[in-house]
Amino acid sequence: MKYVFFDIECANCYQGKGKICSFGYVITNENFDLEEKYDMIINPDSKFNLGPDIKLAYTKSEFRHASHFPMFYDEIDALLTDPDAMIFGFSANNDARYIRDECIRYELPHIDYTFYDVQQMYMGYDSTKNQPSLVGICEKYGIPESQDVHKSDDDAFMTMEVLRNLCNITNKTVIELVHDYPRSVGEMKNGEFRWVNNPGKEEKNQKNKKKKMGKSNQMRKYSANYRYFLRFCNSLVPSDNDALTLYGKRVCFSVNYEERHFSQMLSIAEQISTLGGKYDCSSDTCDIFVKYELIKADGTPKKCPRLAHVIEKNNNGNNIAVIDFEDFLCLTGIDPEKRFSDSKNKSDIVYENKNAQDVV
Repeated sequence: MKYVFFDIECANCYQGKGKICSFGYVITNENFDLEEKYDMIINPDSKFNLGPDIKLAYTKSEFRHASHFPMFYDEIDALLTDPDAMIFGFSANNDARYIRDECIRYELPHIDYTFYDVQQMYMGYDSTKNQPSLVGICEKYGIPESQDVHKSDDDAFMTMEVLRNLCNITNKTVIELVHDYPRSVGEMKNGEFRWVNNPGKEEKNQKNKKKKMGKSNQMRKYSANYRYFLRFCNSLVPSDNDALTLYGKRVCFSVNYEERHFSQMLSIAEQISTLGGKYDCSSDTCDIFVKYELIKADGTPKKCPRLAHVIEKNNNGNNIAVIDFEDFLCLTGIDPEKRFSDSKNKSDIVYENKNAQDVV
């Protein structure tokens, strides 16, 4: 068994979504002997908004010249899902959500794993409900630390030292600490976080999310319906017949339609797959773009950022076919109101919303 300690720095958390700029980790054996320590520098593809008291270990130029999160995805996935490792962090539920946010942003599969939060272990040991800082604990126990400059692998190393210190103070093994402080066990599964032995507010929030998902036919980005839709699309395998209407084509719809027609989009994506194509939520990589006019309350048409992007790409030499919604349905024979056939998923959600109107 080995121990993996990880920590994350974000460029910003606009709208509550973390944009990761570094992922640092430390690997030790069960005796806390250091085997590996590394910091992945990641281009956050977003602005830096750190606050006046936070300084990072690298320059903005170094971050900008680094690769984006998808280039590090496989390595992070392998670290966090290693069956021979226990995963540790400090206030790791926040870091777990940042990883979830990036998987959603870049349309990558969610990483399912269990982790152990050293902050929660310390709170159990110290019998406190106040969440202590990593630096505060290090100062209390004389552990060398410095957070004048935030560096993910250094913070991961400090987390390791706190856990080692807890083992020494209590004269217990890591496994015994986990047993004594079960509230420290966290889990990410299908993009949802929960405390395994202390669900509390998190469990209530998830139940509320499921209720809302069942009642809504909307599918805005980062919503539960949107995440479900991405998983559904990824599960579809296009028909392998080059005589089919959409064989080898990637089809993207205007957000004007997609965001307001969750149940219909499930059916459309499945029918596109049956016709040999693949639904694509990105206008960057599509071959066919289906535009849809949506009228706002003031009588003016709502702009679609995807359509603007497609027009710009075509002006720069691309050849993306742009088709009106009704024309696309006529050409393909696709029926948006046809229920999708994946019956094992039908019980998860309620699709219909008879009051939905194409007016915003």
